[in-house]
Amino acid sequence: MNLQESIRRVLREEINIPTYIKRRLYVVDEYISNLNPEDVCRHWPRRDQVNEYVSGFMAEIVRVILDDMPDLDPDEFGEMFDEIYGILIDLGYRKKIRDFFYESLQNCDPKHRIRFMRP
Repeated sequence: MNLQESIRRVLREEINIPTYIKRRLYVVDEYISNLNPEDVCRHWPRRDQVNEYVSGFMAEIVRVILDDMPDLDPDEFGEMFDEIYGILIDLGYRKKIRDFFYESLQNCDPKHRIRFMRP
């Protein structure tokens, strides 16, 4: 187990995470592991788009989790969305996606790496 996984495990234990979310975190990990750096280079070439990129993917991940909950009352969708989104931020997923974005940009064009460095 690497350090990042150990930290995530400890955070999961310390943060009061509902069981229904714990059971679906594998979906988040799998989704993030399937992100493609070439997509960032093709569709998100500017580093000032990081917030749009991260928010879009975070929202998509939350929707995937919610779609996996067939008994969810439509009236509770917004509240559940916000709760799951917040928990994923607390667990460090927003930072992980943000780091992926910057690393991808940095590797897009090796001649101009300095241009894509984090602010």
